[in-house]
Amino acid sequence: MYSRLASLPTENILEQVPIGVLVLQLEKNNDPYSFRITYMNKTNANFLEKNQELIIGKRLIDILPDVSTEFLLKCMNVLHQKQADLLTNVIRKSTHDQKFYNVHISPIATDTVSVFSENVSGLRSIEQDLHRSNNIFQNLVREVEDYAILILDLEGNILNWNVGAEKMKGYKEDEIIGKNIQLFYPDEDKASNLPQKLLEEAKQKGKIEHSGWRIRKDGSRFWANVVLTTIHDKEGKASNFIKVVRDLTQQQSTNESLRKSEQKFRSILEAAPDAMVIVNQSGIIELSNTRTKDLFGYEYQELIGQKVEILLPEQYASIHEHHRREYEQKPRVRMMGKGIELQARCKDGSLFPVEIALSPLHIEEGVFTVAAIRDISENKKIWQQLQDVNTALENKVQERTDELAKLNNILEEKVKIRTQQLEASNRELESFSYSVSHDLRSPLRAIVGYSNILLEDHYKELSDDAKSVIDIIIRNTTRMGQLIDDILELSRISKQEIGLDSIDMEMLVQEVFQTLIKTESPSRIIHFELDALPPTTGNIVMLRQVIINLLSNALKYSRPRTETHIHVGNTIIENEPVYFIKDNGVGFDARHHSKLFELFQRLHKNTEFEGTGVGLAIVQRVIQKHRGKIWAESTLGEGSCFYFTIPP
Repeated sequence: MYSRLASLPTENILEQVPIGVLVLQLEKNNDPYSFRITYMNKTNANFLEKNQELIIGKRLIDILPDVSTEFLLKCMNVLHQKQADLLTNVIRKSTHDQKFYNVHISPIATDTVSVFSENVSGLRSIEQDLHRSNNIFQNLVREVEDYAILILDLEGNILNWNVGAEKMKGYKEDEIIGKNIQLFYPDEDKASNLPQKLLEEAKQKGKIEHSGWRIRKDGSRFWANVVLTTIHDKEGKASNFIKVVRDLTQQQSTNESLRKSEQKFRSILEAAPDAMVIVNQSGIIELSNTRTKDLFGYEYQELIGQKVEILLPEQYASIHEHHRREYEQKPRVRMMGKGIELQARCKDGSLFPVEIALSPLHIEEGVFTVAAIRDISENKKIWQQLQDVNTALENKVQERTDELAKLNNILEEKVKIRTQQLEASNRELESFSYSVSHDLRSPLRAIVGYSNILLEDHYKELSDDAKSVIDIIIRNTTRMGQLIDDILELSRISKQEIGLDSIDMEMLVQEVFQTLIKTESPSRIIHFELDALPPTTGNIVMLRQVIINLLSNALKYSRPRTETHIHVGNTIIENEPVYFIKDNGVGFDARHHSKLFELFQRLHKNTEFEGTGVGLAIVQRVIQKHRGKIWAESTLGEGSCFYFTIPP
């Protein structure tokens, strides 16, 4: 069964209907006078002029001393037979007048019956008036608009038709008189012969009530509540039927909507992954889901009607009531006991850690509270495991930190020693550079000088072979001097710091090219193409040496061509700006690419092209000091292209 919350819409309807509703429970002694009232709606209470709350729990005989023994025995018989019964034209006296009721008694439990009593005094009066004057009755019922009131013969043919019937069913009086009531029934009811069955039942019982779908003239359906009463002649034989019809389509739709709404609400509640408990303003549990049973061990009926504190540790029950009243003053969505470890109590008394989210539920009866309860036992276990792992990890990190500190001290000492060694090596290198610059240059200059004296002073005396040997000596000595200059330049670049000069690369390339072109033969045809180049930042002296070496190589290795083509530009590779210098020279074998930037490595013979094998090594060293990259692409006999980057 649903909790009282799920049935609240139904109770609202019962409180509003003009039919008296009474629920009676028989005590275990089976004495018909021991029926006690467990529910009574306002209609009954107003008739008795008593307070509903004072009536609940009292014996019916104490509230209605004039209640008939026949009625109480009828209630007993309904319980025993487990079948509903109908009493018609029951007379009850109020303080004002005498009223007639139709009373419907139904079993709803082994010891409980429901009693619905409908005031039919008006219909009773109509029946009495009918006996006195059929014309007066017809004039009376004809103008009733809220009810369709029909007089039928024993076969169900229509003899009388009022304004309410025309309004409800759409037929005018001249269209319907003489037609059978089967006209109003759906095909499925006609197939089951329901119209005739209802007439037979009314003839046997005197009066019946039935609800179902009926058909209007336009074919639309409406939900009808029908009261069918048998009229008897003077001899007591059935002569006619009075049929009173109410259109309850809106009420049926409302009931169906409520049923679907309750079903949907229940489905949502059952689909929740947490235990869901709904509590009224008095702290009473009105509704819960299956997950609540799984979590706490209580059956559904064991929880409904209990204080919500049944789910809390006993020591917190009283303080929780205080907090609950505070929450009721300002209901809002929030976590319960934020920052506090909460525990819940199972049916067996065991405790487990929980998280509880509270949400207000606004309904007609007031603000109820929805509590979503989640068992976090596993979460706490996992959290504890994580804490243990974290502690162990912190210990290991500390141990490793201590080890790294020791290793760092050792490393710092080694770095200090290595630094001292490097400083000593640098001093030796500087001494060597000084020696190369001064001690080696002097004999080379002497060799070149004396060789030139031999050629100038003894040219005629020297044979052609001697002249050739002296020329070779001068060329090699000059090459040795160039090699010394390149090595000194490489050494200087290795020690030089990178500056932060702002460099106009386009102007720098143009300046270097104009300087180099002056040393070339005037007869040489050179096509030079220079794109707009983006500026960069770096050491301008070093980068000038890069441009000199790359343009010199482009001019040198394209010398065998009839026309030389050199293109300097920039492009974007992998979202990074790249400079390039391209020529149409002799190129190089790509298989030897790895040797291109190595010191003293040359891919062409000295007899083909002059050089020391140091120029590209210098270029690579400068680019690397600027945190850039350099590479080359070439096809033998088709020229080369050198690419380099200079990050900002």
